[in-house]
Amino acid sequence: MRARIAVGFAALALAVAAAPAGDRDFDAVVKGIESHYGVKRTSVPMFGMVKLIVKVARPSGVRQLDMALFENVPRDAPDADDLDLVIERAVPERWRPMVRVRSRDGESSYIYYREDGRNIRLMVVSFDGDEGSAVELSVPPDKLAEWLRDPADLNGRLGSPDRAHRDHSKEY
Repeated sequence: MRARIAVGFAALALAVAAAPAGDRDFDAVVKGIESHYGVKRTSVPMFGMVKLIVKVARPSGVRQLDMALFENVPRDAPDADDLDLVIERAVPERWRPMVRVRSRDGESSYIYYREDGRNIRLMVVSFDGDEGSAVELSVPPDKLAEWLRDPADLNGRLGSPDRAHRDHSKEY
């Protein structure tokens, strides 16, 4: 029995190791943020396993997922204009800007997209105070269109706890 468990874990470890590394564009954005602000991405335990599960199970149509979290970004950063330059330099030209939002309280969010064969890749970069995140995912265009038509339904399928309390579709 123990031998079977050991073989199972070894096979799983090989599958995670054999899974292709994230998109080079995403890595460039992460490295750009790290070098500009002097921070390192925060390690997320078991995220390699999550990436493998997404690749195999494809929840809500997502075919690929990568994520970087940043903590303890210096308080005076990111200045919105400064962050604009960092993101524009790091994101290759083949990515197209989709959304750029800056709130009065200092939150900044960017969404870029590009076509990748039969899929659409989305890259979302967001900073709020001394924390930031970057996420890249790949999804078929029909699933993306479905998400955009009914964001409340997507929240429900992803297990949003507030679905029962609010109808998100009325906000759009």
